[in-house]
Amino acid sequence: MVNTEGVLSTKSVNLVAQVSHKLGYLECLLEYSGAEQKKLSKATCQKKLNASIGMDLNASQLTGVSLDEAYESCSRWRLSSEESIQDAHRSIYAAFSPEAGRYRSAGMGIYQYNKLVHTTAPAGQVARQLRALLAWLEQANDHPLVKAAVFLRQYEFIQPFSVGNSSIGHLWVSLILGQWHVLLRWLNFESKLKERRGEYYDCLRASIGNNDLSIMVEFVLQRLDEAFDELLDGVEKAAKDQSEQSGSLKSSDLSSVIGSVNVHFKGIKPYFTTRENILVLLQEHPEWSAARLSEILGISDRAVEKHLAKLKSRGQLKRVGSARGGYWRVVAPLNEQLGLLQGDS
Repeated sequence: MVNTEGVLSTKSVNLVAQVSHKLGYLECLLEYSGAEQKKLSKATCQKKLNASIGMDLNASQLTGVSLDEAYESCSRWRLSSEESIQDAHRSIYAAFSPEAGRYRSAGMGIYQYNKLVHTTAPAGQVARQLRALLAWLEQANDHPLVKAAVFLRQYEFIQPFSVGNSSIGHLWVSLILGQWHVLLRWLNFESKLKERRGEYYDCLRASIGNNDLSIMVEFVLQRLDEAFDELLDGVEKAAKDQSEQSGSLKSSDLSSVIGSVNVHFKGIKPYFTTRENILVLLQEHPEWSAARLSEILGISDRAVEKHLAKLKSRGQLKRVGSARGGYWRVVAPLNEQLGLLQGDS
């Protein structure tokens, strides 16, 4: 199990606060525009996917690999599932490697400019270490940004597959962020990592060599913050240009940066965790089913069921009546509960 005690430097704490604030600000901009829930534009999404492939150690051999389907159908992947991560690798790399979906059987070293960055986990330990990492991902109560950064560092050490490790690691980071807020599933942090690839591997070497997670966590949080700045710059520019032209902001003027997603619910609060949003939604709609919550939140039915079970076990949520004809009761006022939920996902 991953020990995250002491993983956050003062700078990292500030970065988490900054990104959280920027997410709230972005949501305010979009709400002001009158637009529905968003995802990044097709061009920005493609830039993200290209950068993810470009970070891979075998990038020159992966011409023609497409991550589009994996991201578009990401609701099928379960964050804590070993089968899901193997299936994701298989679906992306089946045409490029006979080992797709199977863990590597040989040792591996990470090299940059013919210089060893670090030796990865022994092949015989890959399955055990990856299972432990995925179990931590399910159980940890750390902030989603912290979970994303810690996961990426640990995954880089394990390197479970013989090819395509970076793209799978980035996919899982995107899923972690997407559980916090649907828009973040498409945040282009990969381009920021690629721009500082040398520094990335320097931090990874130092983090592994010194057994210090905080070095890598701080670096990854900085890149997430930069990715958010880039997104906000584009949205603000579109807003300013439209304001100067007509004195009002229309959702269509953000289309070069952001495109519409199918029906999403405006009541979701971007600065709330998934469990906080569940409480908010069920207070307003006590009759809703887990399937309806899954649709609104953009996560799997199984993930919703786990969140509901956790809330019930803590005495924060109660089911009244039958599964089919009953309803949900939020046990305490939300302003008392939300403070208890900080850090939950």
